[in-house]
Amino acid sequence: MKRHLVIWSQEALDEIAALWVAAPSELRKSILKAWHQVDETLARDPENLGESRDEGRRIWFEALLGVLFKVNVEKKEVRLLQVWTFKTR
Repeated sequence: MKRHLVIWSQEALDEIAALWVAAPSELRKSILKAWHQVDETLARDPENLGESRDEGRRIWFEALLGVLFKVNVEKKEVRLLQVWTFKTR
């Protein structure tokens, strides 16, 4: 299976950087781990992750990160549009 190229928008990069900087030191490692997991999983099979949204976008939750992304099947690219943290119950 051909892997997809994962491209982070500047907005998503700014958001993940702000989350990491604002996080207490014990949470930073978890954010970094989730960030790498998002990259790896989206590169493998983005079309089957999460739920579809309008305008061809998809939403997916991994560990403590939520992501909004768009897949370009023809170019084998995934563009990450937004990222945020969430708390599990």
